[in-house]
Amino acid sequence: MNKELLIKTINDSGLTRKSIAFKIGITPNSLQNKLTGKGEFTYTETIMLTQILRLKEAEYLDIFLPNMFA
Repeated sequence: MNKELLIKTINDSGLTRKSIAFKIGITPNSLQNKLTGKGEFTYTETIMLTQILRLKEAEYLDIFLPNMFA
């Protein structure tokens, strides 16, 4: 996962981390842990983030599967 790109995308979205965490059903602390590499997002959470952040397919791949097509 490209955590730096995900953090930038979250910051650029105008949404708070707290609201994003709530929308995907995790605590803000859990979100922070996942953003800092102390945990991993589930597949379902990545799909929910994609919808919340309105990511395009290429953005999803760049964030969650950065080495898949390198």
